[in-house]
Amino acid sequence: MGISRHRMLALMVRRSLWNNARITAWALLTLGTCAALVTLFTTATFEVGHKLGHELRTLGANAVAYPATATAQWTQFDAVAQRLGVRTASLSLRVQLINGKPVAVVAADPQRLADLTPYWSVTGVRGDCLAGQRVVAAFGWKLGQEINFDGDKRRLTGIIQTGDEDEERVFISGAAPATNDFRYALVSVAGGEAAIEQLQRALAGTGIELKPLRQVLYGEQHVLEKVNVLFVTTLGAVLLLTALGVSASMLARVVERRKEFALLQALGAKRRAVVKFLLAESATVGVMAAVAGFLIGSLLASVMVQQIFHASVGPQWAALAAALGTTTLVSLLAGGIACGRTLRFQPAAALRGE
Repeated sequence: MGISRHRMLALMVRRSLWNNARITAWALLTLGTCAALVTLFTTATFEVGHKLGHELRTLGANAVAYPATATAQWTQFDAVAQRLGVRTASLSLRVQLINGKPVAVVAADPQRLADLTPYWSVTGVRGDCLAGQRVVAAFGWKLGQEINFDGDKRRLTGIIQTGDEDEERVFISGAAPATNDFRYALVSVAGGEAAIEQLQRALAGTGIELKPLRQVLYGEQHVLEKVNVLFVTTLGAVLLLTALGVSASMLARVVERRKEFALLQALGAKRRAVVKFLLAESATVGVMAAVAGFLIGSLLASVMVQQIFHASVGPQWAALAAALGTTTLVSLLAGGIACGRTLRFQPAAALRGE
C-alpha cells in the first residue's frame, strides 16, 4: 500500500508540474539560476582561491632562508625545496671595496633573482650587473658604466628601486658562492604562513631557518579575504532574490489552483496530504533545478578560470552538494509559505470562486 501511495504521489506531482508548465518553468529558471551561481561561487571558493594564491606567488618571495649555524646544509635545502615545489633564488653576499668604499656585492642567478623580485623597479634592463639607487647616488655611477670588482669588470645595466636595504647593494650574476660569503635565499612558498611552517619542519636538521616576509603574507591574506567576502556577499544577495522569486511563483501557483486544492479537501483529502503534495512538488523542482544549474555553473566556472588563470578546472562535487542543498532548501521554504496560504483557504468559499 505504501508503494502505491508513493507512486500515486509521484504521478500527481509530475502531472501537476506539466499542467502548470508556465509557473513550473519560471520556478525552474529562478532556481536554476540560483544553482548555477552557487556552483560558480563554490567552485571559485575552492579553485579560484587556490589559483589566485598561486598567481600571487608569482609576485615574488614571501620568505627568506638564512643560515642559523655555521654548518648550514644548502645542498639539502635545495633538494627539499625542489621536492616540495618551492621556488628559490640563492644569493651570496660579500663586502668588497670599490674606490676605497665598502659595498655589499650579491652574486645570484639572474633569472631566478628576476623570478622572485618582479616588484623591483628597474631603470635600464635586468642584466649582468644591477645596483641599488643609493649605491649609484653614492658613487655617481651611470647606466652603461664599467665597474671594477677586484679585477672582475662588469657593466652597469640597471638601477633598482626596492624601498629596502637592497638599494644599498650591487647584484651581479655569479656561480657557486665562495666559502667566506654569506649565503641566503629568497623563497616563494604557495599556501601562506602554514606552508612556510611546513617547509621549516622539512628543513629540520639542516641548520637553515626561514623568516616570513610578514607584509607580503598579510597582503596576500588580505586579498584572498576580500575575494571570499565578495563571493559570500554576492551569493547571499542571490539567495535572497531567489527566495523572493520562488516564493512569488509558489504563491501564484497556489492562488491559481485554489479550487483544485479545495476540491481535494472537499473529497476527503486531509490537509496533511495536501501539504505533503506541495512539499514534494517543491522538492522535485529544487532537485531538477539543482542538476541543471550545476551543469551550467560548472561550465561558467571552467570558462572563467580558463580566461583569468589560463588553467582548467573540472566539476566539483562540493559544488553539486551546495547547489542541491541550497536550491532544495529555498524551494522547500517557498513551498512551506505556499502551504501556509493553502491551509487558510476555506474549501466552500474557494469552490464558489470567492
